[in-house]
Amino acid sequence: MKRALNHHARGQLSEAEAIYREILEQIPSQFDALHNLGVLSLQRGDHQAALDFFRRSLAINPRSVPLHLNIGNVLRALKQPEEAIASYDRALSLKADYAEAYNNRATVLRDLKRYEEALASAERAIAIKPNYMEAHLNRAHALTHLNRPEDAIASFRETSKYGGDQEQLRYYIAALGAEPPPAASPRSYIESLFNEYAVRFDQSLSSLKYGIPELLFNAIVAECPDGGRDVADLGCGTGLCGPLIRPIARTLVGVDLSTGMLEKARERAVYDRLINADLTEFLADNTAAFDLIVAADVLIYIGDLEATFAATRAALKPGGQFAFSVEAHEGEGFVLRPSRRYAHSLAYLRQLADRCGFVERKTIPVVVRQEEGKDVAGFMAIFDLQ
Repeated sequence: MKRALNHHARGQLSEAEAIYREILEQIPSQFDALHNLGVLSLQRGDHQAALDFFRRSLAINPRSVPLHLNIGNVLRALKQPEEAIASYDRALSLKADYAEAYNNRATVLRDLKRYEEALASAERAIAIKPNYMEAHLNRAHALTHLNRPEDAIASFRETSKYGGDQEQLRYYIAALGAEPPPAASPRSYIESLFNEYAVRFDQSLSSLKYGIPELLFNAIVAECPDGGRDVADLGCGTGLCGPLIRPIARTLVGVDLSTGMLEKARERAVYDRLINADLTEFLADNTAAFDLIVAADVLIYIGDLEATFAATRAALKPGGQFAFSVEAHEGEGFVLRPSRRYAHSLAYLRQLADRCGFVERKTIPVVVRQEEGKDVAGFMAIFDLQ
């Protein structure tokens, strides 16, 4: 077991698994081997296998506190939030000062938009373990959703004392207006957000009345109905645009920072290539390669679009088109909103287009989504390369 644990701690999962299974061949009811195989399966993303191992472990030792915590973690991953909370509560019934259970409980309550309860649970974790970075972060997120910006800013700043991703923490504070916004969302933020969001992404968007892919595609076809184009779908996500664009595309490339999103896009089987890359870096590597570049709901994670417009121009063939959507900003330039998405003014987009050699073909005011039951205004645009 010591050898297995050493392999496990070093991330040598295959070696650890082999030894755990060897132990179970000799002692089928060995609790630690079963439990750790569950942990290992959870690390690999095999949630059902993890749950099976945990349930076998539970039959042997129903009073294991870490086991109940891990069952809650895998139930959250399996999108069973109420069951996850119940498992955390069982852990707390066995160990009342279990900070990790309070913190993980707060995370699931935030998933359920039960923000007051999430705040209370995070604060219980902090009371038990004052330097618990993840609990401070949970508290700050809950305060943000409760529309208590000053308290949230203070909580994010408190969080930074205990570690965490400092770039992301500054980004959260900037979104609340307490610091100047960065030029774009941190890459680590985008990757973690959408890797976690990938499984439920399409379902979540349907509840937000999200129709940008269809609206953007209809505008493209209305202006230039011809097919046979080489197309890049920037920030392709789960591939919602792919089936729409495929009939007019000779080649279709999807690009995204999230590997989880790309796995879902691959299931649609409509892209010729799927590439895990930053969109500006991808465009820089593909000079004059595309007739059409689409960016549906991706520029909302970039504030300063100058480099993006310039890279798009370089990646388009003569006469190519750039079709995209943004959230609308009534003032000048761009802003970072508390939603942690950027909004851009139409004047700013037109200035960039003029500097980068684009001509505006069409700009349409649209509702890009709903947020807390309210419409979010945006623009859908098609710019032609001169």
